[in-house]
Amino acid sequence: MNSRRTTGGETGRPGAQDCFNISQPAFGTVAQIAPGLLWTRLPLPMKVGHTNVYLLADADGWAIIDTGYGDARSIDTWRRLLDGPLMGQRITRVIVTHAHIDHIGAAGWLCRTLGAPLHMSQVEYLTCQIDLLDPGRYGRDEYQAFLRSHGVGSEAAVSIAGLLAAYGDGLTGLPETFVSLNAGDILELGDRRLKILLGPGHSPAQLMLHCPEEGWLISADQILGGIQPLLVLPPTEPDGNPYELFLRSMDELAGDVDPDALVLPGHYLPFFGLADRIALQREHHHSRCEIMVEACCEQPRSAAELTQSLFPGPLNHRQLNHAIGEVIPYANWLVTQRRMHWLDHNADGVRRLSCARR
Repeated sequence: MNSRRTTGGETGRPGAQDCFNISQPAFGTVAQIAPGLLWTRLPLPMKVGHTNVYLLADADGWAIIDTGYGDARSIDTWRRLLDGPLMGQRITRVIVTHAHIDHIGAAGWLCRTLGAPLHMSQVEYLTCQIDLLDPGRYGRDEYQAFLRSHGVGSEAAVSIAGLLAAYGDGLTGLPETFVSLNAGDILELGDRRLKILLGPGHSPAQLMLHCPEEGWLISADQILGGIQPLLVLPPTEPDGNPYELFLRSMDELAGDVDPDALVLPGHYLPFFGLADRIALQREHHHSRCEIMVEACCEQPRSAAELTQSLFPGPLNHRQLNHAIGEVIPYANWLVTQRRMHWLDHNADGVRRLSCARR
């Protein structure tokens, strides 16, 4: 591949010091990572700033991997791509890795405009359809009560619920039909045979695409360089354990994918060194859990109080939502490990986490 500097001797395999040396493409342009593998970026109205989108050569055209947000700026960027570097190219299919708005937002517009079928996992498709059919569900009293039960003040709970209820504003709809992709499936795109891997934890059934012959992995948001993927607890599953699912996914990736693979993530720069990044992500999450254990061994604390242990300083309501969304998955995992337990039925109605009884 023209993106790696080989230092691995006769095998030509990448060494630990290899780096990805292709500059990130400006919005509306593409960069070639390898023959038949293109990279472009779509703008986001969020701090992360962009979503990576990849295009893979198919039999008589190109398959799009992820679509970006569904706002006017993103659609305009797609038009520039379709009227520019992709002009005259047939789009054979639109593959979406997961149902988060920054990856699926423009899918409806793209599929309608291009006449291309949508491919994604069934769970993620149905999750997005629920959001489209009932966009205000997270703004209702039940979710506000859930936030208050974890120590979030009433004003913040109303604000956070409103933010989540407005999340679907960047969705351009979905086709009425789709093609389901499942773990272990082999997806044939042109001359490539890609293995479908699932990565839960950040999203329930997030897809990843692995090309073992060429040594790369489209990792979506399961493996990122420079930042840690958020663990997301679905509001409909308050006692869920996405952190455990995430850890299992790391084990599976370590066993299935070359440790020196080129990782093509959903955000920021592609990079070499899957094994090193898995180790860093494990270390990060482990250290966060230990901070929580230490804090709760001093005195029982609510999830809202624990956000200050992990994210010192003032948090706006959007940041508090993300912080709470990280703390509760850790807490639920620590409870399953019998290192902590929930103290319920407190006089103020707030759940608190305490060290396990010895």
